[in-house]
Amino acid sequence: MYMMGMIFIKRNWNSDRKNIDKTFDKIKSTRLPVWIISYLEGTRQTPEKLQESQTFSRQRGLPVLKNTMLPRTKGFVATVNSFRNSHVQAIYDLTIAYSHETEGFQVYPHVVRLHTGTLNGYNFHIHVRRYLIQDLPQDDEELSKWVINRWEEKDQILQQLRENWTDGMRLHNLPAPWMIRSKEEEIPLLR
Repeated sequence: MYMMGMIFIKRNWNSDRKNIDKTFDKIKSTRLPVWIISYLEGTRQTPEKLQESQTFSRQRGLPVLKNTMLPRTKGFVATVNSFRNSHVQAIYDLTIAYSHETEGFQVYPHVVRLHTGTLNGYNFHIHVRRYLIQDLPQDDEELSKWVINRWEEKDQILQQLRENWTDGMRLHNLPAPWMIRSKEEEIPLLR
């Protein structure tokens, strides 16, 4: 993983920040085409962790989400700010849902099933949105609120999928399931 340029973090912002800055500086100076993947929940979701997230949200007057944990915004804000005015121009927001015919909604497949390709009984839905970095809020606090608003939308999407899967689904007025819309253009997901 180190050879692929993955950043190993310790969940200590003061020490992690140096590693992150060094990696991002290299990406920017070499103008490498990149996909930076960030899981803002910070961990895999379990019923216990979801309950802890909901308690945390209630205590701080934040949205209490039913289907996803409250995002950790500090790393995302730092990433966006680092890549402003660089060759990295957009972020893609993916909401991934999976449902098994007997196990239920959001019961993820065991890692062995993933590696052996035996995903019988599973259905997957991936909702993709593209945002230009230049259109995102400039203020750190506003950007953090923007992320939390996106997570509220994710929670609604996942609730709709939990209740009806994709039956009658219309999300954010997308013209067709194979198109995404930015402020300037419609972009086919398949080219």
